[in-house]
Amino acid sequence: MLIALSMKNKLGFEDGSIEKPEGTDSDVLSSWTRNNNVDIFWILNSVSKEISASIIYVESAHELWLDLKESFQLKYKPRIFQLKHELMSLAQDQNSVSIYFTKLKTTWEELSNYRPVCSCSKCTCGGVKNPSSYYQIECVMSFLIGLNDSYSQVRGQLLFMDPLPSTNKAFALISPEEDQRKITSQVGCTSDPVGSMTFTVKSYNAKRPGIPNSGTIAMVVIEMIQQWRLQRIEERGTFLYPLQLPWPYG
Repeated sequence: MLIALSMKNKLGFEDGSIEKPEGTDSDVLSSWTRNNNVDIFWILNSVSKEISASIIYVESAHELWLDLKESFQLKYKPRIFQLKHELMSLAQDQNSVSIYFTKLKTTWEELSNYRPVCSCSKCTCGGVKNPSSYYQIECVMSFLIGLNDSYSQVRGQLLFMDPLPSTNKAFALISPEEDQRKITSQVGCTSDPVGSMTFTVKSYNAKRPGIPNSGTIAMVVIEMIQQWRLQRIEERGTFLYPLQLPWPYG
């Protein structure tokens, strides 16, 4: 709501900086009334019907804003508790780095809205910049802590960087590592057909305990596959997939 009002340059009606004119100039008063009513209309359409029914008769956008602030601002503490709890329990687990990063940043950005900030724009000692930098470090630490242990090496490299990269930069450095692992995993799944066949034969035998000497049968079948592959390579120079095993292994 504040973003929309700021785009229309009407925040002054909410904070009271644009007061109702006291003179007799009807054009100025008419302009103020029209803009004030537009603000009231926007606010009423931004809240639920139950809330709008209790504030529909307020004549000033500033009074309306103060009424809502007084009624609902005190509820931010439970929300802060909830966000803090989500951050403490947030981890990558089975999610991708991208999904985990999005969840963490969304929670962190909402939490940052509840932190007190200086709005006077007159500070020259740098005291406002220090807390902001500290919050950024906290966000990066939360992101790195929640990563899976498989990223411990790249996480250690990021922690030794000086200055510590931002959260977006840390994500940009870790994301290619995840993509590389996906490619390596896909290549590894198709590079060892005999090993894959060994697992298939053993799994098949495990489901059929009635077959005698299933371990010996598995080794014989694997040896036959290897001999068949060498023969096929000698004859045609190629190796065809997938292998079709005779019953009961086919």
